[in-house]
Amino acid sequence: MTLNARSGLSRMAAPLAVLGSAVLMACTAGATSASQPAATASSPVCEIVTKSAGGMTVIEGVVTSPSALAGSYTLRVSGSGTNIRQGGEFAAVAGKKTVLGQVSLGGNARAYEIDLKVEVGGRTIPCNTRA
Repeated sequence: MTLNARSGLSRMAAPLAVLGSAVLMACTAGATSASQPAATASSPVCEIVTKSAGGMTVIEGVVTSPSALAGSYTLRVSGSGTNIRQGGEFAAVAGKKTVLGQVSLGGNARAYEIDLKVEVGGRTIPCNTRA
């Protein structure tokens, strides 16, 4: 799913967004939020989680599955001089939330177009967006 609302990012925040794009963390396992929905009994769930931390906007791609699972992901974030693409293979533990990729940027998450694609066993899992 794509989050796209390119408004509200001031001219002063644009240089921070470019600088922030250098602050990337990929394939981080474990860090999650208690407010994220749990996977259903039959299928994995993926979502885009956004939060503020230290004056920056943190964007995470997260997957949760009732059973162990392995696959690949692509997390893309663009807008206001930013064009970031992360991706790769992952392995998720049964019943645990796994952070696939993480980006820290200046400005509000609504200023960026965010797309998360997760593929497991040749099929794409629909990803929910959360602001």
